[in-house]
Amino acid sequence: MRCALLFLTALASASIGGDAAAQVQPDLRGRPLWADTTGESGVYPIGDAVGVYRAVLDLLFVDGAERPRIIVMHDTAEGRGGGPCPIACDRKWPHKSKIDTATVLAFARLSPKRPVIVPFGYPIPIAFLSYEGYSRLRNEIILRLQRAGRIAYPEAPEFAAEFEKTYPGAWGHLTLSKVGFNKTHTEALMQASLWCGDQCRSDEILFLRRIDGRWTVVERIPNDAEGTQAWAGMRYRGPAGDNPAASEIVLAAAGLNARRAGEGDDAAAVYRAVFDSLYSFHGESPRRIVVSDWFPVDPTPLPVHKRPIDPATLTRYIFLRSVRPPFDAKLGYRLPVSVLPRDSIQVLERLGGGGLERQATENGEWESPFWLAFRQRFPGAWGMLGYTRVAFNTGRTQALVFTNHSCGQSCRNADTWLLERRGEKWRIGERIPREKETDWHLDPLRYLGVDANPKAYRPRRIHGRFVAAPSGRPLRQLAVMVKRGERSYRMVTDLAGRYWVDSLPLLGPVEFRVDCPNPPLRKPMLVGGTLTRAGLDTTIDVTVDFGRCLLNRPARALAGPIEVWPDAKRSIYPDAEVAAVYRAVLDSVYPPNGLPKGPILLHPITSSFAEFPFQNAFVALRMGNEIPRLERQGVLDASMEKNIQKLPKDSVWLRPTFEYRRPVIVLQPSQKRFLYAQGEDFREVQPARDVGLTTLAKQAYPGADAIVSFSRVAFNDSHNQAVVQVSAGDNPGYARWGEIMALHKSGNAWRVVRRHLENGKTSGERVGDRCLPTDAPTTTPTVEQLRTLVGYADITVNPTSNGMRPFSGSARYKFTPIDNPPQLKNAALGLATVQFIDSLGKPRKKPIGPLDVNGHVTFFYEGRPQPKDQLDGGSSSTEQFTILRVSGREFFGFWSSTPDGAMPFVGYFCGRLR
Repeated sequence: MRCALLFLTALASASIGGDAAAQVQPDLRGRPLWADTTGESGVYPIGDAVGVYRAVLDLLFVDGAERPRIIVMHDTAEGRGGGPCPIACDRKWPHKSKIDTATVLAFARLSPKRPVIVPFGYPIPIAFLSYEGYSRLRNEIILRLQRAGRIAYPEAPEFAAEFEKTYPGAWGHLTLSKVGFNKTHTEALMQASLWCGDQCRSDEILFLRRIDGRWTVVERIPNDAEGTQAWAGMRYRGPAGDNPAASEIVLAAAGLNARRAGEGDDAAAVYRAVFDSLYSFHGESPRRIVVSDWFPVDPTPLPVHKRPIDPATLTRYIFLRSVRPPFDAKLGYRLPVSVLPRDSIQVLERLGGGGLERQATENGEWESPFWLAFRQRFPGAWGMLGYTRVAFNTGRTQALVFTNHSCGQSCRNADTWLLERRGEKWRIGERIPREKETDWHLDPLRYLGVDANPKAYRPRRIHGRFVAAPSGRPLRQLAVMVKRGERSYRMVTDLAGRYWVDSLPLLGPVEFRVDCPNPPLRKPMLVGGTLTRAGLDTTIDVTVDFGRCLLNRPARALAGPIEVWPDAKRSIYPDAEVAAVYRAVLDSVYPPNGLPKGPILLHPITSSFAEFPFQNAFVALRMGNEIPRLERQGVLDASMEKNIQKLPKDSVWLRPTFEYRRPVIVLQPSQKRFLYAQGEDFREVQPARDVGLTTLAKQAYPGADAIVSFSRVAFNDSHNQAVVQVSAGDNPGYARWGEIMALHKSGNAWRVVRRHLENGKTSGERVGDRCLPTDAPTTTPTVEQLRTLVGYADITVNPTSNGMRPFSGSARYKFTPIDNPPQLKNAALGLATVQFIDSLGKPRKKPIGPLDVNGHVTFFYEGRPQPKDQLDGGSSSTEQFTILRVSGREFFGFWSSTPDGAMPFVGYFCGRLR
């Protein structure tokens, strides 16, 4: 529906009044004089208006060497809209040229008569469309949609298709007003509205002068404009602005741009200069260029630049950077140019699935189906280019244009180009980089940003020798299986043991495997490999140890250059402070006076702090249950809890090296893959062999005892306390052993002050009249001690769960012994019953909690049943006191309260018999 409304708006825009200020009416007793149409011709244009019309059509429909096949024009000259007031008003009409007042009044006071436009000898054929013709066009679309069972109003694509079918080669629909002249007919004003799509239209007032007997457009004064998306073969030909304040001088007073070349010719020359710079990469060029209107524009301000930019150029660029030019224009470029319109994108996405995607996976290529089909459809292209209309200054000596080169799903570089003209030659003045994504995954596509590596696109290859271990003699005529991605093939070394592998995939592992002489293996054993990268050209000598074919052969470390994972290369973690904490942790785990060992192995990424399998640590530190005890003991201060909660939950890559007094190896993924591949070989010989990563690493790196991983570090506000989790195992955070440590800083040195925070538990102790948190005892009360709890007791409960701490309090309970106490072997029976005493001193009948031989007193509060649509449980709950220590008439322990379907609230308590 929107397209039809916009089209009608464009048709009628000239007959609709301007803003409120422009419609101020004179206080006249009758109609204004200019409303009298007596004697006015019923046809148009006539006289000098013919020359004005031709000049306007030249402006709109002559684009360098390009012309539309037909011009579609409304069949009547419409009344003006916007612009100057016909009488004195409180609004000034903005424009830059000096315009005769008579010209302004003549235009502002055009009569309401709408004469029929007749042919006026223009060289491009003109089709006149009336309101009735438009209605017929729209009704045909509605009828077709109804027959197809669709909504009976024309959507934008249907209307564009019907318009193009009816008027093939048209650039849009034009509506013109009549012309207002000064008395000498040397100046003229008129209005032109061009509709070119759902988000493509312009409405402007044009100022013309007669120069050397020829009418010429001097200034374009926009009322409104949008050029985001033109339909089908239509073009935005409007001004470089969307309001009168952004008016555009087309012809300078001194004739600075009075040259043979028109604006379209200059634009084509600018594009050619930009293409030459963008698509000439260290002497190489693509086989073809693919242009498309499917690209994001950049609405952000222009960044800092070195060369000065004419304010007129910048003003026009701000508007034109969202206007996509026509891609069927003849640019006259030296390379073939293919066009990929946005409505073809989904077609390529479908073509790229299935077989193409499977084939790419086998070749070790990882890209979206669209780019796989793009490569097949446009062989030799480096990517897809989008660009905007060129913004010129008034004299067309300077230009700005935006480009977006896409080279993959996460690969693109956007730039704004500043060009300057010297004579008739356009040259690049400055390339201003904009947004970029550098994850290039597919040949022959290329990332072309200013920071592109000049060696990135040379042929990727590996060469070297295969030699025997330990003698080092060359392995002549050795059959080697090379695995690249999912594909494998065999090669044979020459008489010197040399090999060459080229045409490597852009990313992914390359493996070398050889057969055992008398193979117990069912597949070739892995002897070497590497991770490919852009521009790889290296020598790798591969040592083959046939002793690996024997049973119980130890794993080996990856030899040769270690490929560092890209995220690790870019990482700045840990910083100096975090690294100092990690070194203190290692000092605690590996004391300096301990037995000398081999290297310390680190996982290359951090583990999540206090996560599985340390559930106690999770509850203790993430939920804050043990924080009050640790604060009282001076292990942590009050700021640590909130800082632990703020700690990022994601993992972070470590730098590839870590400085420590002992050798530390940060295991890269390539090193882990090499160990795992050997483990697969070992399993072929010994199916029951332990080939866990830690086991293999201990063999490959003698003296190593584990693969350690660190969590991120939580600091207090003063940065003199720290908490960190250290664990060890095959994967970060999923450890065979592990612990949480607290550290303090003294001077510039960190030291561990408490280990295994995850094992701690809080009980209560009485200090004066206060019940304070303390470490839970390691032993439990005996049955005889529990039997002494008889009579009335006051119990103070202090919750430690975060959010529940303010709700501490005291209550009275009655302990009544059971006549026949159970034997120790039957812990299900109780030693006593425990009842809550109300404020009147009377015991409640319900609930009654038993005291069992393990020191547990459990109360069950029965509430309403859980509603069917409620996910967090009903109103029932369970409260439990766990007595951990009995001292005379006092007892202490751990408290919890668990509502149905919710996490428990916990704390500690202190009790005293009355």
